[in-house]
Amino acid sequence: MNKKGISPVLGAVLLVAFTLALAGIVFVWMRRTSENIGNEQESTLCQNVNYAIGDLCRSGSSIEFNTINYAQDLILMGFMVTVEADGESKSYSSNPAEIGSLKSADVSVDIDGISENINRIRIIPRLKSGNKIVNCKGKEMIKVWNEIEGC
Repeated sequence: MNKKGISPVLGAVLLVAFTLALAGIVFVWMRRTSENIGNEQESTLCQNVNYAIGDLCRSGSSIEFNTINYAQDLILMGFMVTVEADGESKSYSSNPAEIGSLKSADVSVDIDGISENINRIRIIPRLKSGNKIVNCKGKEMIKVWNEIEGC
């Protein structure tokens, strides 16, 4: 019997290549799975956000408002305010002061550096999730700029 196979060196090379390819596939799969789980946790966290905005006004280059956090056992970490003007948008953060459950706070956001032709603003609540701040875009409030009075 004259059986021929691959050389031991070629076999070892093929085994290493197969192992690396399999490790790469598992790595990509785990990374996508962990990202999806993180996004699901953030959206679940944001579902519980319940707040109100009152006394919204503009003063020079800042926006001021009062907010009440109605959510049980959930702390707001300030707001992201996105200003839309002349086809561009720019985001600004309020101070990340904690607004506890069933508490109110006065918020001021400096929006300096945007053109005068502001169309509207988006007020987006922020939460802390682990070591990062999460913007809850699904819970944003949109206000038309011309309807916001001066302070």
